[in-house]
Amino acid sequence: MSAENRRGRPQVLSDDALLDYALDAFGRLGFDGVSLRALNRELAASPAMLGKRFGTKERLWLAAVDHGFHRHRQRLLAECGSLTQGTAVQRLERFIAAFIRTAAQTPSLQRVITIEGAQEGPRLEHLYREFIEPLMTGLVRPILDEAIQDGAIDPIGDREVFFVVANGAASVAALGPLSALFDGRDGTLEIRSYADNVARTLVRALRP
Repeated sequence: MSAENRRGRPQVLSDDALLDYALDAFGRLGFDGVSLRALNRELAASPAMLGKRFGTKERLWLAAVDHGFHRHRQRLLAECGSLTQGTAVQRLERFIAAFIRTAAQTPSLQRVITIEGAQEGPRLEHLYREFIEPLMTGLVRPILDEAIQDGAIDPIGDREVFFVVANGAASVAALGPLSALFDGRDGTLEIRSYADNVARTLVRALRP
């Protein structure tokens, strides 16, 4: 949203738009760097607008990350297609590629995880309890266990998978300026081929 668009009459924004805006701010500035008053000013709103709609900054943060992760999960499941068709290895590769592609659509989430993951506290506990653990135990672990039992991949823990995929390969959009420095070597990032290449390489590396 440009400064020009924020001048003049205050805009009436939907909760979804406000939560997207807040999530971007928390991803760029961190929780401590965000001020409700400053966000209201950027939105050309009254100084109390966000507080009236969402409550405290803590409640706005919770609403913003819940909104972002809910949207990401919906996109991820839609992108994956069926996670029951094909071999476990095929499903694992499909899941990894889909995760990377959909994470690139909401880089603010990756930035929030990186910021909050470096410090203990209730916000990190919320991220892990509500999103990271359900993702691993509900979607990823069953596929991994099946592939391991089939002898298709070596045993691997949730931590390795999460940090290699979610906080490694999937951070390419969140770290856009760094990624762009590779353009001279690799060309402009094309997220679909990047995701497919990473997924194929990782799954191949897990084979016995």
